[in-house]
Amino acid sequence: MKKIILGITTIACLAIASCSSDDNSTQDNPVVESPSKKFEGKWKMVTGIVIYNGQTQTQDLKPGDCDYDFYDLKSNGSKDEVYHETENNCTETNWVGTWNYNADENTITAIDSDDNYTVVFEIIEFSTNTMKVKLIEDDGVNPEDSGFEIYSILQR
Repeated sequence: MKKIILGITTIACLAIASCSSDDNSTQDNPVVESPSKKFEGKWKMVTGIVIYNGQTQTQDLKPGDCDYDFYDLKSNGSKDEVYHETENNCTETNWVGTWNYNADENTITAIDSDDNYTVVFEIIEFSTNTMKVKLIEDDGVNPEDSGFEIYSILQR
């Protein structure tokens, strides 16, 4: 019911705004959405890809009979990073912290609150429901320095 009322209210406001006389206006003030907004939400860790010495290994990241582990990237810059313990009835462990998106470098940085453990992912591919990221820093270490390329496929 709230969605119907909100929809009707939105349509009414748009109709009123489109009929108003604003010919003297020289500048529109469009609402600018934060570039990080498209990344907000729950992202399941679905597939892991490791390339080493020209060999590619792909792995389904679903932990046994448990749900997929996931990142929940929130609009206020906080994050939940939830893992499931297969040997303990799928008990969840949550690494609470913060996240941010760097549009210039096309990277997402996630930092755990309790120990400042930091990971940085380069966004390789992005669509509304799927994201492929490359791990470029794992708490100060670049996997490529050891000859590894590590990718993850995340899905909403």
